[in-house]
Amino acid sequence: MSITSKIWYLILALLSVIPCDIRRDYSSDLNRRTSGSFMVGADEVTVKGSKVFYLDSPFTGQVREYFPGGAIKSAINYRNGLKEGEALKFYEHGAIAERRYYHNNEKSGTHMGWWPSGVTRFKISYLNGLYHGKYEAWFKNGGRYKLFHYNAGEEAGSQQMWKENGTFRANFYVVRGRRFGLIGLKQCKSVENEY
Repeated sequence: MSITSKIWYLILALLSVIPCDIRRDYSSDLNRRTSGSFMVGADEVTVKGSKVFYLDSPFTGQVREYFPGGAIKSAINYRNGLKEGEALKFYEHGAIAERRYYHNNEKSGTHMGWWPSGVTRFKISYLNGLYHGKYEAWFKNGGRYKLFHYNAGEEAGSQQMWKENGTFRANFYVVRGRRFGLIGLKQCKSVENEY
């Protein structure tokens, strides 16, 4: 085999492992992500309180749920019956709907969700099961819906919400649990017209 042929084989081999699109269909990747894990269907486990059991023992592995047509609906990882690591949800057409992370059954890290079109739906940060950092959400059209800030589960700092047309619905600041600014969630009446 000539050196040119070897180079072409090497290029083809490299191209086969490089993803073409970061927003690809992740459902086909699940076997790679869970190699060595024990996988069961959602109908094979039972839930008792906040724990998942398989054959009367706390479950360690991945629980998968499928749509009636056979497409994967969700894949959630567990350790000793508690959510641990990555949890994925999909739309029936195969696109990813949500990616969440857990540690000892508590939400942890950055959780993301997408509309069926692939537009980002939410991006939320958690620490020890509580909102911590930014909470961002978007409308189906990609326009921003919400930008809140949290510290250990409590609203802190700038908080903003928008209407679908892009105008503010709320724009306020939170200091030690008190809100200052335009809350905008209710229509206000002028005091002059009331007397």
